[in-house]
Amino acid sequence: MELSTSSKRYAMILAPLLFVVYSILFIGYGTSAMIVDSSIRADPCGRSTHMWKYALLNTIFSVFSLGTYGIFPGGGEAARARALMILILHFALSTWGVLLWAYDGKCLDLIRSTHDSIHGFQNLCVFHNIFFLVFYTLHESCLGHQLGGDLTLAPEISNVGKMRGGDPLYANYAADVAKPAPAAGFVNQAPPPSSSAMEPVVAPNSPPQHLKSPGELGPLLSDKQTVEITRD
Repeated sequence: MELSTSSKRYAMILAPLLFVVYSILFIGYGTSAMIVDSSIRADPCGRSTHMWKYALLNTIFSVFSLGTYGIFPGGGEAARARALMILILHFALSTWGVLLWAYDGKCLDLIRSTHDSIHGFQNLCVFHNIFFLVFYTLHESCLGHQLGGDLTLAPEISNVGKMRGGDPLYANYAADVAKPAPAAGFVNQAPPPSSSAMEPVVAPNSPPQHLKSPGELGPLLSDKQTVEITRD
């Protein structure tokens, strides 16, 4: 199913705003719960369930996700490696949280009655991790490609290397006659501004996609253009 251009634009605008606001609220709630119910670390049920440690790891992980969301470079394999790492950690934390629900019922009832703040945050963490586990899985498999961008990182406001011939999503950007900097791992001559093929091989914050073979590059490469693969 192909999404409309307006839907793509709204998603690119709303997703970063909602993620940043939610992450700040989540971190604030977790920090407050750990401070208010810090005595759970001395409670026998708290020591056996490690609920305070669970809240601490979720809070630290959320700080990491929010920090790298804004400063991590977009595009390339580094962005995909970050997304895969976050997906795996969400899976681990969601599994831990579900197993806490299956723990001794009497112990959890005692924690609920004496440490309701951290108990509520633990429940939120389970749904939080399950939601982002599903989101990252869908994004890496199909959602990012449908939207034409990477929602796992903050969008970069730049039209260099972002022009796509015939794509209405980028129709309002003016053509940049300057040559874009070569992407990591690829060196190729940029097509002229008048060319209908304006899409580079690798663009910042490009959606998850498979590496293109030389035969699939189409009009991007002519007989006089070459592609050099650099090795570290």
